[in-house]
Amino acid sequence: GDKLAVLPNGVDLIAWRHDPAVRTAVRREFGLGDEFLWFAAGRLDPVKDHASLLRAMALLPAPARLVIAGAGPCEAELRRLAADLDLGRRVRFLGFEPDVRRWMQAADGYVLSSRWEGLPMGLLEAAACKLPAVATDVPGTKRVIVHEQTGWLTPACDSAALAKTMMRAMEIPPQNRKAMGDRARAMVIERFGLEAVLDQWEALYLGLLERNQ
Repeated sequence: GDKLAVLPNGVDLIAWRHDPAVRTAVRREFGLGDEFLWFAAGRLDPVKDHASLLRAMALLPAPARLVIAGAGPCEAELRRLAADLDLGRRVRFLGFEPDVRRWMQAADGYVLSSRWEGLPMGLLEAAACKLPAVATDVPGTKRVIVHEQTGWLTPACDSAALAKTMMRAMEIPPQNRKAMGDRARAMVIERFGLEAVLDQWEALYLGLLERNQ
C-alpha cells in the first residue's frame, strides 16, 4: 500500500524570532518587572488541560506569572478555577488573541499542558522565538522538544509533575535558558523552517512523479 507522508507546515523564521525591544515594551505595558512570565496559547478546550496548568501555577512561587491566550468552551470554568486557587493577580486570560507573537517575545517560557497534540504549531513558533518550553510528554510534542536540550517534557494530566518541571525551568541560570532557546530555534530552522519544509515537499513531489512515469 501507499505510505502516508506527513509533512509539517513551515514556520516563517523572519516573522517568528526573538525581539528584545518587543519584550521590553510588552512587559512595560503590563507592569511586569523581573517576574518569570509563562505563556500558553491554544483553544480553551478539555484536550488542552489548562486546569492542570492552573493547579501547577498554584504550586509555584509568587513571582511566576502566566498569560493564557485563547477562547473556548472551558473559559468560564477555568476563570472560576483560577479564582478558587487564588491566582487572580498571577494569571491573565487574554481570550482570543490575534497577535500571540508579541507575547512569545515577552515571555520567559512557553508551557503546553495538552493531553494530546498533532504537531503543535505553538511550540514551533515559541522555539522560533528562542523561548524554551515545558510540554506534556505526548506524541506530537516529542516531534518538537528534545528533553533537556530545547525544553522539558513532563507527564500529561499531572499538575504536581508539571509544577516541578516548570520550577526546574525557572531555577536554571538565565544563560542556560538562553542556550536552550538558541538550540530550539536552530532545531526549527533545520526541520521546520519554510526552506526545510519546501525541500521535503519537493522531494515528495519528485518521488511521486518518478513513480507515476
